[in-house]
Amino acid sequence: MKLEYKNIFSLPTAFFCVIILCIGNLGINHYLKQFFSEKFEVKAEFSGPKGYSNIFETEDGLYTYRVNIEDSSAMIIKCNNAMMKSPKSKIKVPDRIDGHKVTVIGEVAFSFDEFLVELELPDCIEKIERGIVDNSPKMKKIIIKGNPKEVSEYTFIDFNGTVYAIKQGTAWKMASEHEIRVKEIKEHP
Repeated sequence: MKLEYKNIFSLPTAFFCVIILCIGNLGINHYLKQFFSEKFEVKAEFSGPKGYSNIFETEDGLYTYRVNIEDSSAMIIKCNNAMMKSPKSKIKVPDRIDGHKVTVIGEVAFSFDEFLVELELPDCIEKIERGIVDNSPKMKKIIIKGNPKEVSEYTFIDFNGTVYAIKQGTAWKMASEHEIRVKEIKEHP
């Protein structure tokens, strides 16, 4: 005995089913909005770090940053050096970006930069997050002029150069703990 298959759905039948599903969906959405309107309110939130603004970019395009809502300081979240027309081998981070004091170097901010050899951070930096020069193969020197209050355990991950820092400061200690060459900042030429 041979089984025969019959096509029970035709194009008009399929179209009709889609229309019924759409009308049903509209009815359910109308009901939910009418009786649970608070769940449909749009809130102006973003997925960035707590207490920080949305993302900004400097006029020259070199830095992408967020602004701390409480004290108007800046967190550099990305250096776009590798994407510039004339990438730099040495970057000296400014004290201020667009009028905001730079206090935080964000996670992987100077990473994936095949041109960067030397990075200098100003003395106003209070926090350095993890992997700031991760996957930057030519990176040889990080100069940290100040004594940040907080330096991530993984700040110097994938870094094989020398850190110049204040002797026995937080950056010095973190580099030493992870067997990164470290020299006192006064030794920097």
